[in-house]
Amino acid sequence: MAKAKTKQRESGTPKLEPLHVVLESKPLKKGDVVTIQVGDDYPTRYNTASSIAKQAAELMGSLKSAILPDALERFLDINGTNPFEPVSSIAYQDPDGNVLRVSFPIKYKEVPVEALEKLFASIRRRPQDEEEEEKPVDINDYIQRTVVGTFDSGAFQGSDGAFDKKRYDAIMGAMEEVAKKFGIANPLTTQETIKPLPRFHTQRWVDFDIATNRRISTVMPNQTQFSPCPNVVTGKMAGEPEPTETKNE
Repeated sequence: MAKAKTKQRESGTPKLEPLHVVLESKPLKKGDVVTIQVGDDYPTRYNTASSIAKQAAELMGSLKSAILPDALERFLDINGTNPFEPVSSIAYQDPDGNVLRVSFPIKYKEVPVEALEKLFASIRRRPQDEEEEEKPVDINDYIQRTVVGTFDSGAFQGSDGAFDKKRYDAIMGAMEEVAKKFGIANPLTTQETIKPLPRFHTQRWVDFDIATNRRISTVMPNQTQFSPCPNVVTGKMAGEPEPTETKNE
């Protein structure tokens, strides 16, 4: 913690030097709450909207659970059939023209390394070029150990997206040196994690058949995103209120 400095005023009275930073306001305590009677219905409308939002969140959660299995199967089938032109999103369109996009981005849920080692030890790569038989795979061609920190951990990776120990050691060494200079603990914390190599998201469709990719998605599922899209006919979102027309008096 930096030492506070004092500044002499012209009168000679010491004045504590300000921090020169923007601070958050003090949170209210229970005893600080004052109830004010108002004539408008803002509390009613806000609380009603809050209840509707909670109900909507519950409904969207149940719909996601219902849609995801089908979206995953279509995702696997499309990319397994067209491995050199894989897609990352599936768009559902209903008879009314409303669209919901389900995406499988290049982000995978964290999985224990033992489960991944067991998986990759049991799967086989599809024959390529003049090969006639499936081949065993090396997990290191698809998965890597890397390090994440409390800041942009991309700084630890090289131009190919792989973990770069030289960069990591240099950055951590600099942080340690600065921390030692000020007599504090290193404020940066890091931990090891397991992540697919950047090329895995597209290479998996070339190297493995649909059944194998289904196993991969079971053990190491993608993080998914559900994105509402405008109606293809009206260009508006479903449930969006009509604009209020202003009539000239």
